[in-house]
Amino acid sequence: MMSGLKQIAPCFPSREIRASMLGLVCWLLAALPGVGQAQIPANERQALLDLYAQTNGPDWIEDSGWGGPPGSECGWFGVTCLNGQVGDLRLAANGLSGSLPVSIGDLDGLLFLWLSFNDLGGPLPSSLGNLARLQYLYLDGNAFSGGIPASLGQLGALQWLLLHDNQLSGPIPSGLGSLSELRVLRLYDNQLSGSLPPGLASLTSIEEIDLSGNALTGALPSSLPGWGQLRLLDLSDNALTGPLPAAIAELVRLERLAIQRNQLKGPLPEGLGGLAALRELYLDGNLIGGGLPAEIVELSQLEILSLGDNPLGGELPSTIGQMSALREIYLGDAELAGSIPSSLGQLDELERLYLFSNQLEGPLPAAFNQLSGLVEINLAGNQLSGALPGGLSGLVQLERLWLEGNRFSGPFPAAVAEFQALSSLRLQFNCFSGPLPDGPGQWAALVELDVRVNCLTGELPTGLGEAASLETLRLSANDFSGSIPSEWLALDSIIALDLYDNRLDTDDPTLIAWLDALNPSWARWQTRPPEDLSVAAVDATSVTLSWTPIDYPLQQAGYYHVSAESDPSLFADRFESALPVPPLDASFQAASTDYSASALSLVDLVPDTVYRVVVRSITPARVDPVFPQQNTLISRPTAVLQFTTPAQ
Repeated sequence: MMSGLKQIAPCFPSREIRASMLGLVCWLLAALPGVGQAQIPANERQALLDLYAQTNGPDWIEDSGWGGPPGSECGWFGVTCLNGQVGDLRLAANGLSGSLPVSIGDLDGLLFLWLSFNDLGGPLPSSLGNLARLQYLYLDGNAFSGGIPASLGQLGALQWLLLHDNQLSGPIPSGLGSLSELRVLRLYDNQLSGSLPPGLASLTSIEEIDLSGNALTGALPSSLPGWGQLRLLDLSDNALTGPLPAAIAELVRLERLAIQRNQLKGPLPEGLGGLAALRELYLDGNLIGGGLPAEIVELSQLEILSLGDNPLGGELPSTIGQMSALREIYLGDAELAGSIPSSLGQLDELERLYLFSNQLEGPLPAAFNQLSGLVEINLAGNQLSGALPGGLSGLVQLERLWLEGNRFSGPFPAAVAEFQALSSLRLQFNCFSGPLPDGPGQWAALVELDVRVNCLTGELPTGLGEAASLETLRLSANDFSGSIPSEWLALDSIIALDLYDNRLDTDDPTLIAWLDALNPSWARWQTRPPEDLSVAAVDATSVTLSWTPIDYPLQQAGYYHVSAESDPSLFADRFESALPVPPLDASFQAASTDYSASALSLVDLVPDTVYRVVVRSITPARVDPVFPQQNTLISRPTAVLQFTTPAQ
């Protein structure tokens, strides 16, 4: 694994350094008090005093012994001596501020200089190039500015050079290419510019190069003769151009390759499948095309595949299931087409799958439901369709499920309500149907539920009121009906609620006030029947009905439908507990033009006849870029109104 490659390698904890003679001596000297107390040369004592004075020594976190009499220097905090000289100076995270003195170059016996994580600034003194024995130079995590001194190219014994997390600018000195012993080069998160020095490609001992987070330009070297030992290469967040060189495929020890967010273009090089040790591949955010080469499935050790945000094109390899070590796939916004191969279900280690914003189509393969280790899924913005295989009941570890903006249909995946870790569920802009699941103990970790613009029906679940962590609930543009549960008042964490464009209501004044605060105008958006239905006028063959129109926000978005039926016998109403409701397709019907109407006439009635009549509001499905609705919403009917036409 490469997760430790960016860890500090100090004198004490690193097994790698302890394994060397230097590390063993360094460790023993630090561990045994009183060892190495011989007097050091006067110029080295002065260099230490200069360092103390120029970096605000009295304000250090620890400065015990500093400024003591000659001969005491090897007992000063952070100082270790070897053969009568300062061999190790370790003052990391000790509150140093100011700048380094030029005299630091007089510590020519130094093997290890560790000043990381302080507040040092100003330019790096060129006198650092005088430290001919230096093997480890750690100056990261400060505020050094200016250029990297060319004199560092003179440090022929240097193995680790850590200058990352500073404010260094200008080009990388070409002389660094002559550091034949250099194993680790970390210059990331600075302001370095210019192209990569050609000499870097010849560093024969190099194992790690991290130059990410700078402003480097130009192309990568076409030949990499010295990088046979390289295990990590990170050039992300620069402005590098040109293709990924074919020579990359020769780095057989490479475990992590990261060149994210640059301007690389062209196809991936042939032979990439030969990187047998590769575990992490990050090339997202470039201009790479040409599709995924077939041989990429030969990367049997690959755990992370990240090539999203590229005009990659092509299809997912049908044999992707051979990449059995894959844990994370990031191929969003990569212009992929075709279907999701069924072999994906063989990736038992897969935890994160990101394929959003592509042109993938067809159903999810049945094997998809076997990916029981999945934690995050993002398939948003494709053209995937059909029902979810097995309702995704096998994906019990899910924390985030994002399927929005597809063409999925079929029942809402009810099993997800039982998932104990699910925090974010985004299914909006599909056509899932049926009700939301209801029951106690569901939605244990839910923070976000978004099912806007679907084909969901039924009453809202009361059990959702137990989702104590819920912050966002978006249910607009479905066909939910009935009363809004008062149990939802227990949702103390909620900050966003959308109920627009359904058939919902409530008479609970406390709940109404809560809803109005979270979702203003929610009530106006419900498809409800008009109020105050009455007979305005009636004669032998017609009737005029009147009502109070609903206050629906969209103009010409719906209409009123009147349904009337005659009673079958004179005494029919005596045997009914309530008057029967005329159906939508009743014998006598009429419809208004829109929701602004407040009256409507029925004609061709039979004289001297008893009629039952109701009015319903109907909001048809609509294609609207701002207010889409896939369902035709039909309100409940008004209370039945009965009237009798007079005899002629």
